[in-house]
Amino acid sequence: MNEDRIEGAATTFAGRVEKGLGDVTGDRKLQSDGLADQARGTGQNMFGGAQDALRSALDQAPPQVRETADRAITAARKSPVLATLAIGAAGLIFAKIFRDAARGGRRS
Repeated sequence: MNEDRIEGAATTFAGRVEKGLGDVTGDRKLQSDGLADQARGTGQNMFGGAQDALRSALDQAPPQVRETADRAITAARKSPVLATLAIGAAGLIFAKIFRDAARGGRRS
């Protein structure tokens, strides 16, 4: 478990508490702030999970690949939203490549 997962879980929990207090007091701003914190914490936790999964996969990779991935993770931490979008786009590209390869390179 990395720092992003811990911070994300803590932010999500704090958001739940904040929203709960808003529900009890009827304070709509507190409720919305709590929901926003929950969403932010969940996103950060997911980002940390993706980092953990990548690091686990990289344990078997050559050292040069690990060094490159470490630099990419460091850059991603500076802009997690952009990194998430880039990872999603890469996932779609890889899915298409693997799907085409499974079909024997034929287009349909």
